[in-house]
Amino acid sequence: MLCIGTAGLAVLKTKADPNLGAAKVWAGEMAFIVLLFAVSASGLALYWLGDSDLIDVLLPLHLAVVFTLFLMMPYSKMVHGFYRLAALTRDAADVRLKSVK
Repeated sequence: MLCIGTAGLAVLKTKADPNLGAAKVWAGEMAFIVLLFAVSASGLALYWLGDSDLIDVLLPLHLAVVFTLFLMMPYSKMVHGFYRLAALTRDAADVRLKSVK
């Protein structure tokens, strides 16, 4: 579903009115969508072809794409997920400390 969703989003993004968004960030957003598609497609290929001889190529490719996704994360809108996780973790720690006192 992630492959289908990201492919559809990429198609819709190319057909959308360019005046609706900031032109400066269009390439970065499209790169992120393509990277998300690459992660899901390489993961599926790894799942389906994991027993074949292609594992020697697919595994490093998939790991490189996932690593690239995590490297790009702080420069995209998706960094919000990490900030939210950090905030929830800190809040849980504060609640735990208050209950101990």
